[in-house]
Amino acid sequence: MLLVTAMPSEAEVLAMIPILWTERTAFPGQSHDTAEAKVQEIKDRCDLTGYTIRNPFDHALFKGHLLKIAQESQTVGMQSNLIHLRSLYDGTMTSVEGAEGEASSVSSKLYLIGPMHDDWATAYVKLNPMAKLMTQKVLEETISGINFKRPFEFEDFCNLMCRGGRVGGDTLTARARVIPATKAETSACILSLTDDKNEFVAASTSYPVLDFATSRHDWINPKVGSNVEVGSSAFVRWMVKDLCLARIVGHELQWKEGKKAKITLTFWRNSSGDTFRFVDNPSQLTEGVNFETLQAFFDDSVDVKHLDLTDWHSLARTKHLVGRYGLLIGKDLIVPRS
Repeated sequence: MLLVTAMPSEAEVLAMIPILWTERTAFPGQSHDTAEAKVQEIKDRCDLTGYTIRNPFDHALFKGHLLKIAQESQTVGMQSNLIHLRSLYDGTMTSVEGAEGEASSVSSKLYLIGPMHDDWATAYVKLNPMAKLMTQKVLEETISGINFKRPFEFEDFCNLMCRGGRVGGDTLTARARVIPATKAETSACILSLTDDKNEFVAASTSYPVLDFATSRHDWINPKVGSNVEVGSSAFVRWMVKDLCLARIVGHELQWKEGKKAKITLTFWRNSSGDTFRFVDNPSQLTEGVNFETLQAFFDDSVDVKHLDLTDWHSLARTKHLVGRYGLLIGKDLIVPRS
């Protein structure tokens, strides 16, 4: 039976400072005149790469460790697609190829390993803070680099995000995916969604206006680039024919009795843009319907929001420490991908 040895805790590492701090601990030019200053220095180093015994107490070893993490992170970033990067970031899989060439290897410098609290024969594996920050940077750059020729790559990533996670200040509820095969099945699944199910519907091909729904009134549409719009004809067909929530009365679109609600349509974007247009594209279905009344119905019924999936807004302390130690060793540890 294999027992997984725990990594030292923060308290254990800090308690060793009086014994392990030597003339090799400080970087050239650094000064730590008090016990408190030494504690803070070791805490900063461990908060960046994980709580270990050897590297934090020798500035040369610590520098080498930082450079290896930076190199491995950059290599993994170049080898990985969006889905893989997100899985790395969440800790649900390890690198493309481990240090010894094994797909399941966690012997690289990117990972922290320890036993599960309730099962010492089972290990947890997670990215160390610096590797997590660098993976986040690669994620942001990869997402923002997607163009209109690769929209399905972004949609696949959004599909994964619908299953739970955190972007910026937004926490996305973990949900099970429902995959209908036809437009009719998609509409039925959307209308059957309830808050207690924690499900989302991934719409069938060519379904109008939305790609995902987390409730009958909460819709998501991934968009690449700056051209974000909803056509009036698609919206009317969707409300009248697909979801049967509204009807055309005279020259107006009106809610069916008992169906009125506030809809949230969120555009998940690969940029910080927040522009949106409701555009007039008449069809046989909207013939005779005044566009201004459609615009008024849309504005009154739909709350349009935007979520920038390139802005993760986290790991601020790690970013500060990476910059600080980068200056100490004379190396930019986070190099943007070309």
